Amino acid sequence: WGTTIILISPVFNEVFFEHLFQARRSGLNPVLVPCGPVVGVDEVRRKANYFGIPFYQIFNEQDLDMWRT
Repeated sequence: WGTTIILISPVFNEVFFEHLFQARRSGLNPVLVPCGPVVGVDEVRRKANYFGIPFYQIFNEQDLDMWRT
C-alpha cells in the first residue's frame, strides 16, 4: 500500500489499463511514462487522466529534466 509504480513502456492497451486501475484501487500509485512515439497517445493520456494516473511522455533526454529538478 502506498507504493509508487512507474511504468515505462511504448505500448498501452485495455488490459494494461484494467491492471493499472486495479493497482490504484489496491492503494498503489501508478505513474505512466510513455517513451517515444506511442500509437494512440491522446487516448492513453485521456484514460490516464480519467483514472487520475499521472502521465509524463518522454521523447528525448531533455524531457527527463522535469525529473532532475
